[in-house]
Amino acid sequence: MAVINGKLYVMGGSDGAGSFLNTNEEYTPGVAVSFTGLKPNTPYNFKAKARNLAGAESDWSIPITTYTLAVATLPVSGLVFTDVFASSVTVSWSSGTEAGGFNGPGASYKIQVSTSPDFLGASSPATTFTLVLATTGLTANTTYYFRAQAYNSLGVTDHSWLALGSTVTLANPPVPQPLTQVSTYSITAAWNPNGNASDTVYNAQVSTNAGFTPTLLSSQTLNTSVPFSGLSANTTYYLRVNALNRAGSPTEWASFGSTVTLIEAPTS
Repeated sequence: MAVINGKLYVMGGSDGAGSFLNTNEEYTPGVAVSFTGLKPNTPYNFKAKARNLAGAESDWSIPITTYTLAVATLPVSGLVFTDVFASSVTVSWSSGTEAGGFNGPGASYKIQVSTSPDFLGASSPATTFTLVLATTGLTANTTYYFRAQAYNSLGVTDHSWLALGSTVTLANPPVPQPLTQVSTYSITAAWNPNGNASDTVYNAQVSTNAGFTPTLLSSQTLNTSVPFSGLSANTTYYLRVNALNRAGSPTEWASFGSTVTLIEAPTS
């Protein structure tokens, strides 16, 4: 930068606590200077004075106070997504890093969720002053994308978004229907999908032990019923079913209870 009319300007700053930024005090040619190493969402006071070539200085200018921008980063520790259920997900982020500092009090965040990675058609973001948000009203077994935008205490943002990643909600637990299709050597298990999408995978099991140790037969299907054949006559069987989301995460088991296959017809 060039000297203007033979004058040099000194720029000074102080934080909101009144500590002067001596390390940033310097005489510099021109009418502007950049201060680095500041903390996010923190108030700083700035003032300036001029000194001519003979070393005579002017009075200080009127101090100007402003806030640095706030930041949002991925969690310093812990997971981004916790408490993932069929209709809700809790998402977390951080207010900065150890290296760059953390936001001062008063920062706010907008969190947006979408089923599309480009967030086209996404609903309006939710605003929070905390570093965690429980998003509700989601659809079961669906991939959701999340992003965060930070605002400083003055409500100013640079409009950049931090991508928080994506996760898949759990499927809804299937609802077992009464075991009505029971024959001598087979049982058909049927269930209500409970609002799950047509691409939801179900895992059905049958066992002669109520604890399913061991499992006698197991079947994965996109259908809402499955026949188990090759069973023994006049035997008690226990059946259960769960649902898997797109990431392979299962719901809790839903029990059909037990039933007894029919007895063999007598032969002459």
